[in-house]
Amino acid sequence: MLPIPYSDALALAQAQAAIAAVKAQASGLASLDANSLVVQNPANAVDTATASKIVKRDASGDIAVLSTATAGNNAIGKTEAGSLATTNAGTVFQARTGLYSIGTGGDYADVAAMIAAGKYRGRLVANVTEDSNITVDANGLYLELAGFTLTMGAYQIHQSTTTRIEIHGPGEVDYTAVNAGYPWIYTDTKETIVIVDGFTFDNNSGVKGSALAESSAIVTASNMVFDAPNVVGEVDYPTGLYLVNGCATNIEIVGGGSNTAYVISAWGGVISNIRHKGTFSTTAPTVAAYGGVINGLGGNVSIVALSYLSPLSNARNIRSILGASESGVYAFCTVASSVTLTGDYNVFDSCIFNALVTVSSGAVRNHFTNCQFIAGISISDQTMLTACRAGAAAGSGAATITVAAGTGTVLTGCLTDAAISDAGTDTVITGCAVY
Repeated sequence: MLPIPYSDALALAQAQAAIAAVKAQASGLASLDANSLVVQNPANAVDTATASKIVKRDASGDIAVLSTATAGNNAIGKTEAGSLATTNAGTVFQARTGLYSIGTGGDYADVAAMIAAGKYRGRLVANVTEDSNITVDANGLYLELAGFTLTMGAYQIHQSTTTRIEIHGPGEVDYTAVNAGYPWIYTDTKETIVIVDGFTFDNNSGVKGSALAESSAIVTASNMVFDAPNVVGEVDYPTGLYLVNGCATNIEIVGGGSNTAYVISAWGGVISNIRHKGTFSTTAPTVAAYGGVINGLGGNVSIVALSYLSPLSNARNIRSILGASESGVYAFCTVASSVTLTGDYNVFDSCIFNALVTVSSGAVRNHFTNCQFIAGISISDQTMLTACRAGAAAGSGAATITVAAGTGTVLTGCLTDAAISDAGTDTVITGCAVY
């Protein structure tokens, strides 16, 4: 290697000295670390987000929030302990989910505030207590409870026009109506679509008619828990679900005490897979159907009332059936307590009655097919029994069919423990036997 001429070496040394003098100095040159990465902060970097600037992390290690020019723009939120914090107009949370956050630390303090700001899709990020009614317009409401509790007090959801309301769990809605006939979602006769799924509707009201939604709502309810108050409702004033149109699937009813009755009132629609827990009235129905279809009842089922050809199927451990039921259709049901039937035109198919069944005088054209009466049945006035059994499966007991009075009773192909007792008029007995 040839030696560097003196003049060139001098120039190189001077250049190196000049570079060293400005390295890592203001208005000088940046230095690199062992990984060839720039050590100094860029002069353009700022702590607070500013247009055309590079954002640095703050003292807590968080990236500062970007400002937004107009409401609704999606800004980047700061990361705190792995969660997304919010801005006044938009967030990473909103950008990624399409939902505004509601609750402490969120975009809005409560649901009403979000709606008032012209936003209609939200998710709770904390427990929220409303301090006013929530008024929904044609844009509707989409809400995720996300495991939190929405406490309404006596405040309701109102509609200014026909709309759609959709609320998803998990979580809980606490409602405490003060006046009878004030449901939580008040549709004011508008056919609002209401979709609820996967949360508990905890009704702490002391009045009837405090159900989840008004009768004009088209309700789809699934995987819901109705925690009912210790209140006797009415057919038109239930405390859980008022179903005229729509359907309810996988429902649990929690009874609040010995006065709990008329939790579900179905004038139409379909209800399936209902489970009962807790304590209920023994003299009034928990579920009343006057045109609806019910499939599947289980648990501590209270009295059921059916009318207007409402069918009930696959019900187990029903304590009793309301005696005044009329034009109900019961299939594959098990009834634990005695039944005194005073209504007309009821149909029972493949049901098991573990206690005495009495069809009162004047109750006409009730029809039992393939039913078993463990303790027997007493009938009158145009009652029809087809292929029924009176007594336990083993036979040799004292249970029988007793025609107490009335005219026109028809017994066909029935088996009894003891001989049929007939005190009626014009009774027709065909193919029956003691076994």
